[in-house]
Amino acid sequence: MSDLWLSLPDAPAIPGLTFRTFRGPEDFPGMVVVYDACRPVDGYEWPTTAEDLARTFAHLEHCDPYHDMIFAEIAGETIGYGRGSWYRQPDGAFLHDLTGHVTPAWRRRGIGRTILRWTEERQRQVASAQPESGPHLFQLSTQDTEQGMAELLLSEGYTIVRRWYRMTRPLAGEIPDAALPDGLEVRPVTPDQYRQIWDADLDAFRDAWGFAEPPAEAYAEWLEDPVIMTPALWQIAWDGDQVAGQVRNFINHQENAEQGRLRGYTEFITVRKPWRR
Repeated sequence: MSDLWLSLPDAPAIPGLTFRTFRGPEDFPGMVVVYDACRPVDGYEWPTTAEDLARTFAHLEHCDPYHDMIFAEIAGETIGYGRGSWYRQPDGAFLHDLTGHVTPAWRRRGIGRTILRWTEERQRQVASAQPESGPHLFQLSTQDTEQGMAELLLSEGYTIVRRWYRMTRPLAGEIPDAALPDGLEVRPVTPDQYRQIWDADLDAFRDAWGFAEPPAEAYAEWLEDPVIMTPALWQIAWDGDQVAGQVRNFINHQENAEQGRLRGYTEFITVRKPWRR
């Protein structure tokens, strides 16, 4: 087989099933098709496009998609994919983030397990080339609506280490006013303040669970995101020329149109698995 195609002896015996690596931006439309098929089943509200993927992949760090991605195909059609990357926490631990999706019509046949195990093994190879010492952990984040993914991860040795909650409140009715402390003021945001606002956000969360310094590319990706970069909606409190606090509001209009804004909250779960070489 060429370097593009992967020979996986333990893959399920499904007629027409093949695995390969990343071909380039031409894979983005197929990834969107898989993700869109997963959305109604897995409860994903956030939409994505090929353009969104292109922007994300232009700023990847600690991830080479040509070596760190796997695609599953049936008769030439993409029906699943997985990707791995890594970052290091201040305590020295290496966290290897994994992500992936399988079209619901092809689940419960071992394809997702094959993708997961290949991605884990690829990250072991990445780690073997790193000169620094430290503990290594696999990590994934998943929603409580992704029951199939949760069952797969638990069966593969992952354990839940943290739960997150998305909270909402209705806009109907009067929203109580909350005055700023004396000496603080909210001012319109200007582009020359973006970096200071970004840095202030990082400083506020340095002692939070799981914090790690973001890669240099993260700031550039943030600036280019057309959904979250809505500074006209931000509320930034200033103490003189210092950022004292911030709430960065944004509206995902495509999501609103799809959901009709009848949204509850979604629980997010982060799972980890002990590293085994």
